[in-house]
Amino acid sequence: MQVADSACTATAYLTGVKANYGTLGVTAAVKRFNCSSSQDPANHVNSLATWAQRAGKGTGVVTTARVTHASPAGVYAHTANRDWESDADVTKANENPKMCQDIASQLINNDPGRKLKVIMGGGRNKFLPKGTVDEQGSKGERVDGVNLVHEWLLQKKRRPAAYVSDRKGLMNVDFNNTEYLLGLFSPDHMDFNLEAKHEEQPSLAEMTTAAIEMLSKEKRGYFLFVEGARIDMAHHKSKAHLALDETVQFAEAVRLATELTNSRDTLIIVTADHSHTMTISGYAQRGNNILDFNTQKSNVDNLPYTTLMYANGPGATTRTNFTDPEKLAKMDPTTNNFVYPGHTYCVDMQVADSACTATAYLTGVKANYGTLGVTAAVKRFNCSSSQDPANHVNSLATWAQRAGKGTGVVTTARVTHASPAGVYAHTANRDWESDADVTKANENPKMCQDIASQLINNDPGRKLKVIMGGGRNKFLPKGTVDEQGSKGERVDGVNLVHEWLLQKKRRPAAYVSDRKGLMNVDFNNTEYLLGLFSPDHMDFNLEAKHEEQPSLAEMTTAAIEMLSKEKRGYFLFVEGARIDMAHHKSKAHLALDETVQFAEAVRLATELTNSRDTLIIVTADHSHTMTISGYAQRGNNILDFNTQKSNVDNLPYTTLMYANGPGATTRTNFTDPEKLAKMDPTTNNFVYPGHVPLKDETHGGDDVAVFANGPWAHLFVGLYEQNLIPHAIAYASCIGDGLSACRRTSATYRRKHWTNPSTVVH
Repeated sequence: MQVADSACTATAYLTGVKANYGTLGVTAAVKRFNCSSSQDPANHVNSLATWAQRAGKGTGVVTTARVTHASPAGVYAHTANRDWESDADVTKANENPKMCQDIASQLINNDPGRKLKVIMGGGRNKFLPKGTVDEQGSKGERVDGVNLVHEWLLQKKRRPAAYVSDRKGLMNVDFNNTEYLLGLFSPDHMDFNLEAKHEEQPSLAEMTTAAIEMLSKEKRGYFLFVEGARIDMAHHKSKAHLALDETVQFAEAVRLATELTNSRDTLIIVTADHSHTMTISGYAQRGNNILDFNTQKSNVDNLPYTTLMYANGPGATTRTNFTDPEKLAKMDPTTNNFVYPGHTYCVDMQVADSACTATAYLTGVKANYGTLGVTAAVKRFNCSSSQDPANHVNSLATWAQRAGKGTGVVTTARVTHASPAGVYAHTANRDWESDADVTKANENPKMCQDIASQLINNDPGRKLKVIMGGGRNKFLPKGTVDEQGSKGERVDGVNLVHEWLLQKKRRPAAYVSDRKGLMNVDFNNTEYLLGLFSPDHMDFNLEAKHEEQPSLAEMTTAAIEMLSKEKRGYFLFVEGARIDMAHHKSKAHLALDETVQFAEAVRLATELTNSRDTLIIVTADHSHTMTISGYAQRGNNILDFNTQKSNVDNLPYTTLMYANGPGATTRTNFTDPEKLAKMDPTTNNFVYPGHVPLKDETHGGDDVAVFANGPWAHLFVGLYEQNLIPHAIAYASCIGDGLSACRRTSATYRRKHWTNPSTVVH
């Protein structure tokens, strides 16, 4: 399967072996539901619990699910079907429980389950015979007549063991004098924290604390598995409030675990078995309740929508409610059971744009939405405050230039677009790319200098050794026809390309407007290079005329060749901008192809540089709302329809979806069998389905990854604010006014290994 379940992932992260969907503790030789193959010991794989027990360590399992559920069962079970939790489940599947041993029985009777010192969670009914009434009045379900709780107590009769069924019982356990502990606190899964009777069920934090107290007595150490299982279950029901609260409970358990242990001798790993399709989207103001409606409305139907959304799930079955103003007015998304329709941020917005994020990861300062190279004292569109030098913030390019390094910018967007402009511009509005844009906003271009003019006339823009991308029209006067027959848009009559050439007339400089021109540049004898390859953004790779426009990889290669001559190293910014733009149109095929092009540029950058002296950072400015969902079989075209159909309307759906965007405006097409039959999602411009109708899909608010290779790459490990990135780069590159690796590293080491550190930021 392309998208995992909790069984195959538990097998992966607990045994080190990849398995098939729905199987536990077995190799991929076992297909789901194939009982006979799962009984072959050759197909069994041992878990960390087995390895720990063989080393004489104590072991334990804590979960808020049934203790026989997929994730905890990965610690001890071997089965062809995660759902065979009791012998009744096996019988329902028309299998023989004597051949296909159920998971609860394996936990009590087999290794490593029976040797677990701690077992806590829910699922009592899987252990009790049919008709047996438990402590809460619920009946067991086993058909073999065996009471596995009694079996467990019988096994431990010569050892100090305790079985508890509620919080009070757990609180009364004498951990110092108890060797084995079995706690089954619910007939089924334990309750969601917000719905639980806390006097009856312990919290995840309390169970974790108890488990650590129990296992800390082990002389050779211990292995403990702790799962906040109900996060997943709330997401499956699209109940984000419950899911996020369960996440808080899990975080509290992690916090207590770190307090109760010593990092010198205890390794704590926190991870997830898989993701979910929930997205944080739209551009809600900071401080808005993330569980509530967004502060903005749809620009298609003017209706409110939630900040949290799911690409698929129960919320989709009630989606007509979200297009009915009367029903919307009665909704309260902050309630626990509200079903949702499917660290990057600006100072004033929960979900970021490319301007405030560029300011963050290039200058080290968080800014307001839509502003560039200025502090949060500058609100968007406020020209006067943006002109105050006290509100300006310098970028890595400025720091690099002051250190005598070469600098460059490469993008597939207009070179005046938000991300590349973060390298050099200071403005209250990212859209003021030319003086015509400023004029349209009823501002004075002489007061509010446009971005293109800043690039050519101001520091650090005019000192950039390499500038490549699109956006020629922002540099040419209105009426001037460029090399491709497109007209400029500037109203000041200035040809900024000519200005740039005039500035560089005493230096070896080259201006090029197409791929051929770039290929003919003599990089060894050229100091400055300006390449504007399109009147607007450069074309999507799948639609480009490659004889006219160079690829991102070719521009990156050219930039590195240009800057590698710099004796003191260089700073280069490279952006695969069209990934974002394709996502905004919900055109996943184009977006993923642009991602491939970006990956190729990264690959070439690593080949053309030396990791001993060049630090390469690969990250994103923000996320998008696209999700990979459903359980399509491996090998299915990810761009196509899923191999499975909806279990609500029996219609096909795509593996890729968006939480919002233009695909939502045509969503009725996705419920019409005739229209679905005519669709081909694999075409370049296919618009993938979304939930909330918007003219453009929004960014996502989830964290983004940061990958680093080269000197001081270890600085980029962990969770941190986006604006930490440039400070770490500056430290590693020995630029800026802050701490510097060059001031801390010995002179001998610097001379031998690292005289002129360079940085490439993608």
